[in-house]
Amino acid sequence: MSIRDKAMAYAYNNASKLGLDFSMIDILSDIAFCALGLDLFDKPFFCKTPITRELEIAHPLVNALHVDNSIDFGVVELLELGLYLKEFSSDSNIHICINNLKNAKQYESTLLQLAFAYRLKIAGCKILLEPQTLRGRSDILFTYETGQYIAECYRINRSFLDFVGDFYIKLFKALMNYVPEGKKYYFKIRFQEHLSPENKVKILQKFKKMISKISKDESISMEDEFENIYIGIEDITNVFPDPHFEVRGIDAVRRMGYADADACLCKTSVYASSAFSVSEIPSSASTRMSRLFIWGKDAMELSSPLRILESKINNKLKQTKVEDTTDGRLLVVEMPFTRGFKKNNNKILEIQNRIVRLYKSISALVILARLPSSNHRFFYEGPFVMGYSEHALPEKLIRRLSEIEKVDILK
Repeated sequence: MSIRDKAMAYAYNNASKLGLDFSMIDILSDIAFCALGLDLFDKPFFCKTPITRELEIAHPLVNALHVDNSIDFGVVELLELGLYLKEFSSDSNIHICINNLKNAKQYESTLLQLAFAYRLKIAGCKILLEPQTLRGRSDILFTYETGQYIAECYRINRSFLDFVGDFYIKLFKALMNYVPEGKKYYFKIRFQEHLSPENKVKILQKFKKMISKISKDESISMEDEFENIYIGIEDITNVFPDPHFEVRGIDAVRRMGYADADACLCKTSVYASSAFSVSEIPSSASTRMSRLFIWGKDAMELSSPLRILESKINNKLKQTKVEDTTDGRLLVVEMPFTRGFKKNNNKILEIQNRIVRLYKSISALVILARLPSSNHRFFYEGPFVMGYSEHALPEKLIRRLSEIEKVDILK
């Protein structure tokens, strides 16, 4: 069965659970499949993961439809995309967006562009996609009442865990694949100097040998040291309470980690009937599994998620510049690890003072996280960090966008 056929069968069989009617499934899926091309789904491109070298589908949407535990995400996103393409089918530049959607690396930023444009249109704005600017093209030109604005949308294609360094998250994922079913391991790395590429390879190889010995000999712990690098494994499968958490009450637990650890990563199992219900699960329903602790000088390659914003904002803002105009300028950024920013006044103030206030022409920096809800939909959450008042977005528009986010757009 092709990925397309698998997705459609799942959609029809689970229409009631997903809150969809058959006519909507037919119409919106046809639009999405036809726009992106059937070959993208029927003949997907595979790539190898950097460390495990396992094959996976490169395109995010196609991969979501292919993997069983994410197919509900994939089906809803497919129909959501069809809705956006239907809404902007008459836009003169929609073909540019469609070409970008076919590109695995540009897909998520383009989905954000169409999602934000759709919400602006519902809020009463006039929209033009891919407007011409001095730097080529930006993403959205929109008019609201008497004001005109240009928005550049992009997704930071890194998760929070990437901020402990690419090597460590790839190592962590590889190690989790080697942990036997039903086992819980505590991995440790300690080093004094920056790791060479050769030593990074050795670390994974030595860990793999340790895992095989622990599994065979049922050893409790094992350690090794080479070139001033210490690595160790401890089997904590049957250790209660969890040695790295201090329980206070039923749900409250402190942050995982030793006081002097530079970074710690933990695999968590969540009991949920659907991927969409994960966000509704209380902390007491999760189980903390194998984990990796790191002590070392380069364990935190990036000290703050905001640094990647600072590094990109100047170049992205240039994309919105139009000659001889007083248009407002927006940056709409999707960052997967920003849930809770909207209610964190200290964080908003930090972003405003540290980033936004450096650019007098910016109307707002919109920082969003794309999140699943319990009713099998996606929604965007995050703050509008306002710029200088002369270019600021109308409060009425911001309130309207917040109201739209509560509406089921697939109904």
